[in-house]
Amino acid sequence: MKAIKVIFISLELAALAAVLMLAFSTSAESTMGHYFRAAYISLFALFAVTMQREQQAIEWDGDDDD
Repeated sequence: MKAIKVIFISLELAALAAVLMLAFSTSAESTMGHYFRAAYISLFALFAVTMQREQQAIEWDGDDDD
């Protein structure tokens, strides 16, 4: 379970990096592009929160199934 916890933490960090990249990227795009970028930011943020919740449910010093 520790390996899964580490994977969830890395996925959370990747999602947060994607949010930061999208939030601070500058490009000339249409109005529809702004909506898509906002949608991606929202989805990555929700994904990061979900991964954080799931990884916090796993104990570091719990019993391993290996």
